[in-house]
Amino acid sequence: MAVLTNQEMVNVLKGEDVKVNILVINCSPKAKSNSAIPAAEVIDQLSKWEGVNVDTFNFSNKKIEYCHHCATHPCVKTQECCFKDDYQDFRAKWLWADGIVWVCPVYHMGPPSQVRGALDRLSEVEFGNVHHRQELKGGGLIYPKFYKAVGTIVHGATRYGGQELVCQYFVNHSVLLDCMPVSGDMPECYIGALGHSPNPEALKNDKSFLEQTRTVANRVVECAKIVKASRMLLCDDLDEQWFPSQEAMGGFDKEGFIARLENQ
Repeated sequence: MAVLTNQEMVNVLKGEDVKVNILVINCSPKAKSNSAIPAAEVIDQLSKWEGVNVDTFNFSNKKIEYCHHCATHPCVKTQECCFKDDYQDFRAKWLWADGIVWVCPVYHMGPPSQVRGALDRLSEVEFGNVHHRQELKGGGLIYPKFYKAVGTIVHGATRYGGQELVCQYFVNHSVLLDCMPVSGDMPECYIGALGHSPNPEALKNDKSFLEQTRTVANRVVECAKIVKASRMLLCDDLDEQWFPSQEAMGGFDKEGFIARLENQ
């Protein structure tokens, strides 16, 4: 295969050859929230890409029980949480996504409680899948390599009100589930886009924050496309550990993709 320059690879990844699913999650429990402003900015930026499918999940008006860490661990045995509520929709969308953009307000130096509950339950169920895979394979633990690109956008009512702590929370959870946190561009955007939101107008007028928001969206798409392309090209050499949320990477023309790479 011909060796591609960086720009040639960028041109390929910007097109339709590598299609990715991006999930934008609005973490605010409020129907009319400040988080809707950067979330809309992200969705608008994603619409400028080719080969990107976008879906959203809003925590407003959602009923999500917190994780009880049940003594018998039924989720380990069944790979399903025993509580039936809006978490199931959240999990389905999370599994569907190749990349995730979290848009979150600061609540008492952390994310809203519903978000914590959803992620606690997600971790328990997916670690349940680890043990289920062990039983099927009859060997050691098989940890799924989700390798989702994860970007974080956080805003708070005060300038230094815990935005970086919330951002770090999502970074930690990304690593826990073998995903890849991405940031924006240095030096303004270290581990995510951080904004000051005493009122909606402040966010709308914060040009630096909105620019960081768009940059995080771009980085998530770029990373998701690179990972998806790499998985596709190596799919014959990788076991199911690398495809935990997709039974088959359907619709991908591997031979055609290789041919187009060689003709760049």
